[in-house]
Amino acid sequence: SYVRVKSDGLMKKMSLPRQEETACLGILGVPGLTAYIGINEVAKPPRSGETVVVSAAAGSTGSVAAQLAKLRGARVIGIAGGPEKKKYLLEELGLDGVVDYKDASETLEEQLKRECPKGIDFFYDNVGGKTLDAVLNQINMYARVVICGAISQYNTGGLYTG
Repeated sequence: SYVRVKSDGLMKKMSLPRQEETACLGILGVPGLTAYIGINEVAKPPRSGETVVVSAAAGSTGSVAAQLAKLRGARVIGIAGGPEKKKYLLEELGLDGVVDYKDASETLEEQLKRECPKGIDFFYDNVGGKTLDAVLNQINMYARVVICGAISQYNTGGLYTG
């Protein structure tokens, strides 16, 4: 079976007063709303002084989640890949530290131990897989874990069984 619908009724252009149209693709759209709900509503929000780790922190949702955690006074560590993303997270977003999963000189676990010496109190996960495993090995008692995505698994053809 199928449904036939006139194309003029499928989509309406979204516009917000005093905002660029592209804002609906980021901070005021699905990525921003997803980050806001994940940081503030899904679990007890991060508190001042807590250590928050955000995977895919340079992405559209992760970058908003990281900034929201910073606004709450948390110490925020981003996970991203490559020197350009690391520089962006530290210099543009003002994160407290970055773990570069592409850095061959140190493992993900070693970098997390260095950046989170007192453990992790809140994890906003966009990646899953081995990244999730590495973070969970350093998670504190009573920490909160928000699973937003599992980008590492989307095109693998199977389930990660780590």
